[in-house]
Amino acid sequence: MATHCSFRSASLRFALTLASSLALCADYSRAQNVWHVNRAAPPGGDGLSWASAFDSLDLALAAAAQSVGTDDVRIARGVYTPSTPTDPSRPRSATFQLAPGTHLQGGWNAVTNQPPPAGYWNGTTLSGDLGAVGRALHVVTAGPFGDPLDPEIRLSNLVVRGGNANDATSGDVNGGGLLQIGGSLRIDSVHFANNSAVGNGGGLFFDGFPLHMKYSRFSGNAAQGAGGGMYTRAEVRCFNTIFVGNVAATGGAAAADASVLPQPSILQRFVGCRFKSNSALNFGGALAFTGFPGLDTGRYRVINCTLVGNSAGVQSGALHANVSADGRTLNSVLWGNSAPLDPELPPGLLVDTCIVAMPGATTYPGWLSPSNFNSDPLLTPNLLIGSLFSPCIDVGRNSHLPLDYPDTDGNGVGNETLPADCLRAPRISTSLVVDIGAHELQP
Repeated sequence: MATHCSFRSASLRFALTLASSLALCADYSRAQNVWHVNRAAPPGGDGLSWASAFDSLDLALAAAAQSVGTDDVRIARGVYTPSTPTDPSRPRSATFQLAPGTHLQGGWNAVTNQPPPAGYWNGTTLSGDLGAVGRALHVVTAGPFGDPLDPEIRLSNLVVRGGNANDATSGDVNGGGLLQIGGSLRIDSVHFANNSAVGNGGGLFFDGFPLHMKYSRFSGNAAQGAGGGMYTRAEVRCFNTIFVGNVAATGGAAAADASVLPQPSILQRFVGCRFKSNSALNFGGALAFTGFPGLDTGRYRVINCTLVGNSAGVQSGALHANVSADGRTLNSVLWGNSAPLDPELPPGLLVDTCIVAMPGATTYPGWLSPSNFNSDPLLTPNLLIGSLFSPCIDVGRNSHLPLDYPDTDGNGVGNETLPADCLRAPRISTSLVVDIGAHELQP
């Protein structure tokens, strides 16, 4: 299988990120092998059909690792736990190891051969609970991949829970839920829950090439370093995803490291996402964009997001970044967050067409006055949707909406303007003008 190589060269990352992004347009079904996994199946199956399904996900992944072409691993509903340690001397090293080009899709009905409905994740759980041994260091592992142009890893319709990356002796300190080094990653409707790491990325640690994510959820994850929910060193396209109750030292919900991404065309995008009740010990209760202090040349965009009720112990209850970063927060709600310094975000960052709870919100350096508002957004308590009289309604800028890179509406078109909000409803609904925040008021 692939061998490890370093991805620290910025120019190499740029070139291969571009190539990998173009590769995403290719038909993923080429030379595809299909494997079936059902924990209720009798032992001895070959995985080629539901009638002869593997009774273990480990067996399916072993078959996929030896096959030629991409591998579609269809997993019946149920709870699956890894059983094969990568190091026999460390039982907690058991993990679901993915080869390049593997697509894990849960939620299948093994009786009717029906795939899961869109957005469904509760049917199939990949669990790090190893019983008396403890919790797996990483529930799912991919890489390290030596060839950056290997076919992408895909996860969909799953719960990934209970990983605990806390073995400092072996260096297994990142990515309790999913650890991927190298390659590209595409995630659709996956719930990362109650994972932890003593390093970075309690739920997800990704150091590779483009990360495409949509309609997923991070809840109850923790990291002693950065990114309680997820930590990335990559181009990020995270759309319509929910982060709630995650904890870290920096970036309670998510931390995106730009120090290895100086190329001007590479962006870290969070679009249509909802951040609530996340917390950071230091900076960025919800989001932190990190890099070389004072020399951050990374680029980020936070577009049509809602950040409410997050907290940081030092600075930036909602969003933190170095002011030298090329960052923009657009069409978003930042309200009711808390920190001793800058409860919402540092004043030097570019903010446009947002509702921000800061005194004199339209006058801070870098803020495009008078397009920002300091008005109660009147959001519903649970879903954080604007009410009928909310100042969020019909006041956004359509020009801020990005292209639909992750194909949120599933029509196979990625070069259209984002058509759907965080709940899969039309992104522009009641008028010809987009709302501010993650959700669009529907008629």
